[in-house]
Amino acid sequence: DALSALRESAVARGAEVVAGSARRDGARVAVGDRQLEGDCVVWACGAWTPALFPELVRGTVIQQDVCYFDAGAEWRSPGAPAWGESSRSATGSGDFGGFGLKLGLDTPGPEIDPSSPRRPPVPEQEVEARAYLAHRFPDLANAPLLHTETCQTVILVSGLVEARML
Repeated sequence: DALSALRESAVARGAEVVAGSARRDGARVAVGDRQLEGDCVVWACGAWTPALFPELVRGTVIQQDVCYFDAGAEWRSPGAPAWGESSRSATGSGDFGGFGLKLGLDTPGPEIDPSSPRRPPVPEQEVEARAYLAHRFPDLANAPLLHTETCQTVILVSGLVEARML
């Protein structure tokens, strides 16, 4: 809903939404056979950034699993908070919409190609998630795992110091 509202707001202010896979075409951007024109271009390409802009960003892409646990009715939101704990590199939230209590840890994972099919969960990452639950929320340490999602994270080796417009 939020993305739809953003899109509608942008279009109402003059933005054009172009569906398709964009690619660099020299100093321009193209979608299909069409070169796009605009005052600026925003590339929001996440894990594909190092491959699309190797002269600007060097990095590798790793898999980090987000775990969703069946924590019971008392962990449903609204009511259950979202949290972030920088000292343990953990974020999470209560159960929104029946998906389960969400827990993500910023821990090393295997290197992956972001264009390859989704990877199966990394068992060690569930073990780390359960260790976090045991430490922070002991009653949830043995909560059933409902599902996982793969987060494709760029580990930056080096990046552009000065931003410039194409």
